[in-house]
Amino acid sequence: LCWNVAGQKACGPTVADTGNTFGFVGSGLLPNVPNTSGFVAPGLPISISTPPPRSRVVRAYDTNASVADQLPLYLTVAPFTQMFSTGIGLYYADTVGYDLVRGQAVITPVPQG
Repeated sequence: LCWNVAGQKACGPTVADTGNTFGFVGSGLLPNVPNTSGFVAPGLPISISTPPPRSRVVRAYDTNASVADQLPLYLTVAPFTQMFSTGIGLYYADTVGYDLVRGQAVITPVPQG
């Protein structure tokens, strides 16, 4: 997937991780993301999208979002510098599945309210 963190963009392998309490972005892909002690700075806009040529945003939030929406985002060091992880927060806000016919992951926002 492709990630945009505070205007910095990069595409790379992304794990939709149910077991990690926070998401992370690889420091090798997005090295200049503002951070405090490794955690991405509060209040930054984040979006996750499908790769070009048919890019589509599948998740957008900011680092001030509530725990029910998205847990903290961490700027990783070795050995995970070339990948991303959604953390479990993705599963709080979206329905994540797999389309067997098309052979692809499907992420659908859960209606709010």
